Amino acid sequence: MAPCSPTVDRDRGSAVLLTLTRFPSLDLMLALDVPTPAVVGRRDPLMPGAARLVEIAAQTENQVLLVVIDGAAHAINFTHPDEIHRGIRLPPTVA
Repeated sequence: MAPCSPTVDRDRGSAVLLTLTRFPSLDLMLALDVPTPAVVGRRDPLMPGAARLVEIAAQTENQVLLVVIDGAAHAINFTHPDEIHRGIRLPPTVA
């Protein structure tokens, strides 16, 4: 196998970064018609800041529960599982 040139690797890296920063998950969240929890890390370099997420969530008629975890970056499911659980825990329903 031939080694990749730095230009090819840089181009591939740029394409991946561009794809990740388009935030397709936000478009999907806005398209939902059910209450939606959104959990993000305050230090996540791949997501917009909390204030911008609040603006985006206001664009939908459904209820978006935004939970921002201080000190967390992108892989919050690995680094902050307890905080995620507490952030999206819903009250019991009354029958």
